[in-house]
Amino acid sequence: MDGEHGTVPATAPFSLYGQGKPWVAYSWLFELIVYSLVQAFGMVGLVIYTATLSLGIASALLMLIRKIEQNAGIAIGLTALGIFAMAPVLQTPRPWLFTILLFIIELDILLTARRTGNYRYLLLLPFLFALWANLHIQFIYGLFPLGVYMMEPLIEQALRRPFSVENIRSAFNMRHWLIAIACFVATLATPYHIHLYGAVVDTIRQTGAYQFLSELQAISFRDYTNWAVLGLTVWAAYLLGKKVEARPFPVLMLMTGVFLSFRSLRDIWFVVLSAVIIIATSRPAPSAGNRFK
Repeated sequence: MDGEHGTVPATAPFSLYGQGKPWVAYSWLFELIVYSLVQAFGMVGLVIYTATLSLGIASALLMLIRKIEQNAGIAIGLTALGIFAMAPVLQTPRPWLFTILLFIIELDILLTARRTGNYRYLLLLPFLFALWANLHIQFIYGLFPLGVYMMEPLIEQALRRPFSVENIRSAFNMRHWLIAIACFVATLATPYHIHLYGAVVDTIRQTGAYQFLSELQAISFRDYTNWAVLGLTVWAAYLLGKKVEARPFPVLMLMTGVFLSFRSLRDIWFVVLSAVIIIATSRPAPSAGNRFK
């Protein structure tokens, strides 16, 4: 904040990669929340933030797995294993804690809509993305499962033999795609509007940061949590490989998670969440509607 003029700086003078470029405070709402906590509780406010979000993540993950896995003991065990694997990114007061929480909520909405057949749950997603886009730039990760979810029926029809364009057309659901478009429009409900995506592109181009920032570097496999990430990934891949016909959604989620998570320690949560859900849905369930095949 410019104390003399009472304004937010328009450029990032202390950033090597952003120097002279327009500054986009893409986590402004997160920063406001943390500022308020520190103002009220001092540095303890950071502990409150981290503990609250971590507890929220654990609770949301357990609720999601319980909707898939009927055995409470197994659900708690998978949740605990997932939280243990994600521990390195849950111990710091960073905005990605909001991303992890909202990502789990998004998956819960998508899977609930599929399980129940009530796609009105999808109407919650635009509101979720409007909040997410103001909290953290990694809302862009949330658009990926949404896109795959919408494309899955089309992909399945395209892979069927004999190939039929008419079958692909019949799998296209206009209402679902209108909701997906609404989610994209909702991400523009920020002070930066479409320019927020310019910050996303600029961040992707800054590959040099991956060499200097430890949180952006690849998993080092120097502690047990890193091996837990690998174990969950291999376990999920094995279960998918056993299926005679795996659906595109879990396959693409796991593949993308492997790329993102093994490239950057900060993103290990993506593959962990994908793997845990695949593992949970690979067990026999009373109802086929609970499957995330």
